[in-house]
Amino acid sequence: MTAKPHGHRDTSASDRGPRRILVLTNERDYAADRIVHLLHKEGHHVDRWHLDTQATRTIPVDWHPTDEPVSADYDSIWLRQFLPEVTTANTTREVDDTLVSREQWRTWLTDLAEGSRSRWMNPLWASRRAENKLIQLREAGTVGLSVPVTVVTNSRQTAVDHARSHGPCVVKTVASAYHAFSDSSFVFTRPLVDALAAGDAEWKTQPLVVQQRIEPCTDVRVIVVDGFAAAARTSVDGVDWRTRSGDATWVRHELDPSTRKACIALVERLGLVYGAIDLALDDTNHWFLECNQAGEFAFIDTPLELSVAPAIANWLSS
Repeated sequence: MTAKPHGHRDTSASDRGPRRILVLTNERDYAADRIVHLLHKEGHHVDRWHLDTQATRTIPVDWHPTDEPVSADYDSIWLRQFLPEVTTANTTREVDDTLVSREQWRTWLTDLAEGSRSRWMNPLWASRRAENKLIQLREAGTVGLSVPVTVVTNSRQTAVDHARSHGPCVVKTVASAYHAFSDSSFVFTRPLVDALAAGDAEWKTQPLVVQQRIEPCTDVRVIVVDGFAAAARTSVDGVDWRTRSGDATWVRHELDPSTRKACIALVERLGLVYGAIDLALDDTNHWFLECNQAGEFAFIDTPLELSVAPAIANWLSS
């Protein structure tokens, strides 16, 4: 079910020498703990920056126009996962100040990618491009993955017409959405019938993805690391397994060769090294739903021993 990454060979730190690796993540990223442990065990130097908490105040910034990018100090950089700081902002001004501060850090960090000689998982600009689900859907079709019939619209009537033509549908955001100032939660996929409770005026405020619902189906998560791919599956009662994660029981899943090849090709076309791909499996086919360039892996990798963590550590240290 799994394959070793392109160019993979079992080597030790003594074979290739210790590497300097930077991990850009957040304080709550427990999956990164496993990778950092493996890298330390091999004798590599790892710096970990938490960009979601007060820890940002401890990151030294001393930049001059003639300086090399900070990335020049590292062999590899893992652009893992940013979650906004949980904030207690109560007023409009406090919210504004928080958003301004975040943008300053976001912009400063882009200098890491300027003229970088480091290996990136994933490249900064490719990661940002890959967050766009419109691009994902287009590229998925290009590599041969089946895509549910989809329309992106801000018209309630268009959504109604789409469901009338293609049966039950779901609605999802065009890009990952996170409620940072209310309940610190992501916006998940939901049935279109629920979203239609909103009126025409509310629908016009933003474009949304309206997509044919694949049912009955099994949810499949595929983790791709360079040329490596591993998959697991679960079945839950709902349109988005993440809302029922406590009820999900995951087992290893064997991808057919064409689907496995297409998943690896999709990650490559998006310019990524790592991707967490969600598929819906019906009686005959794997259907592409989305690809998360920083999607979670530990919840299936650790209990099912899929070897994702070693694949990531090997790539970062090779």
